[in-house]
Amino acid sequence: MRENNVVVGEDRKARLNILTKLNKKLEKCNFKNKNKNCSKRWERKKKQREEEDFSQPINNLIQKLEKLTNISRFDISLIDEKVMFVFTNNDTEQIPNFDTKFRRMFLTILKPTSFSQLVRVFGISFGGGREERRCRSKYCPHWENSLWNYNQHTIYKSMELYFEELITCQEDIFELLDSCGVKEKSSLVFVEHIKNGKWIEIPLDGKREIAEKLRASKGDKETELYLSILSKIKEICSRQYAEEQVRKSWWIAFYKIYYPQQFEKEFSSWQSFYNSEKKKFEK
Repeated sequence: MRENNVVVGEDRKARLNILTKLNKKLEKCNFKNKNKNCSKRWERKKKQREEEDFSQPINNLIQKLEKLTNISRFDISLIDEKVMFVFTNNDTEQIPNFDTKFRRMFLTILKPTSFSQLVRVFGISFGGGREERRCRSKYCPHWENSLWNYNQHTIYKSMELYFEELITCQEDIFELLDSCGVKEKSSLVFVEHIKNGKWIEIPLDGKREIAEKLRASKGDKETELYLSILSKIKEICSRQYAEEQVRKSWWIAFYKIYYPQQFEKEFSSWQSFYNSEKKKFEK
């Protein structure tokens, strides 16, 4: 009996040793997975901080101009012919978000005449020309944009669609599908796929539904155009983000026109800091 008890005790000890080793391995695996998740979260937070730091210089400029002029940015109206003339005349070298050659190109081609059209210009030019200061070549891929280059540029040139009919923001896709009769839930799912450049992942039934509803409301030519546009989108911003950025540039243009002396003094000291922060963001 003693020999049997000894054997049983040794078996239990061996099993316990095996279980402890397995638990340690599992703990190590869980620790590694936690570290991976933490690193991903840290990278996301880092990107968010970089975007916030990049937008801070523009906010600081607006705040300083408010103090110098004693005029709040919230009192500035978004309907002003003099301010709009700055954008129509393409005199935006000193205005953030519209000071790059890539975005000024859109002002000359599309010729906006209102604040809402400026928002559309910002949306359709989103994602391109980020590194144009480092890459001066016109054939550089950083000048390209999934909404304009090789997509809607030829359509607008051939006058097949007007400027107001082009897709510039995420909400335009939803409004297009909603106006054709697609259900809200399915249209939201389609928008989530399209804005992330995942048109291929939409099932065939969904693509057929979109095509049928578009043909019933728009016709054969326009359906082919819109389907080709949606399939080529890789990056698109929301209308809320575009409005926020355009509103900031509108406020700065207001101070430039009505208070030129205060603007020039503050802009000269601010420009060097802005350019340095922008280069950091582009890297």
